[in-house]
Amino acid sequence: LPICCSPDTFRQLMLQAWREGLSAGDYAFFYIDVFGDSLQGSHFPDPERPWKRGDADDEDAKEAFKAVMIITYREPENPEYREFLNETKEYARAHFKYSTEDSLMNYIAAGFHDGLLLYAQAVNETVARGGSPRDRPAVTRQMWNRTFYGVTGYMRIDENGDR
Repeated sequence: LPICCSPDTFRQLMLQAWREGLSAGDYAFFYIDVFGDSLQGSHFPDPERPWKRGDADDEDAKEAFKAVMIITYREPENPEYREFLNETKEYARAHFKYSTEDSLMNYIAAGFHDGLLLYAQAVNETVARGGSPRDRPAVTRQMWNRTFYGVTGYMRIDENGDR
C-alpha cells in the first residue's frame, strides 16, 4: 500500500495496522517520503530507526515497520550540486535578504534548474535543425533518448521520455 503523509501520522497508521494484524507479512507498506524527512532528524529523531520516538509504542512500532519500505531520494553529493546550492543561497541573501538552511527541499530547485537547462538545450537544437521553438512536440522529442549531466548529476531520459 503506498502512503504519503506526515511521519507521525504514518507511524500511527502503522501502529494501527500492527494492532489489526496487517503488518505480519500479507501486506507491504510503502511510505512515500516526499521531502526526505526519513533521512533527516527533523521528524524522525533517528534516521536509522524511523519508528522510534522514545515512547511506550516503540517496540510495537518497530515490529510494524518491518513491513515498511521507505521511498525517498538522496541529496546529490557531486561538487556541482554543492556549488549550485552555495550560489543560490548567496543570491537569495544578497538580493532578497533571505537565508535558508540546507535541506533536501533544495533538491527540488536544483531539479527545476536541470530541467530548464535540458529544455533550453532542446529548444536550441530544434531551432538549429530548422524547427520552431513553438513546436512543442518537436522540442519535447528532442529531450528524449539522451543523457544529461546537470547540477543534480546524470539524468537519463529514455526513448519514451521517461526519466
